[in-house]
Amino acid sequence: MPTSPASSPTVVLSGYVPEKQLAAELNCSVRTLRRWTERRTGPPVTKIGGRLWYSRAGIDTWLRWRSGEKTLPRLRRRRRS
Repeated sequence: MPTSPASSPTVVLSGYVPEKQLAAELNCSVRTLRRWTERRTGPPVTKIGGRLWYSRAGIDTWLRWRSGEKTLPRLRRRRRS
């Protein structure tokens, strides 16, 4: 049975968090998240369909790094095109 197009993004992006939701979870503004993205100091971001999405795994790694676990593997970021 095929799934409806409206439900597909939820399944595909189940491991990702939209920008506004992450800002609310971190108790910061969307503008702060964007500033961190520009400075490459925030969690790794993926742009899909003009929206910014953050992977739960990337957020976890970034938070552990921010809390002082400096021995974590370096997060690989894609170059902007």
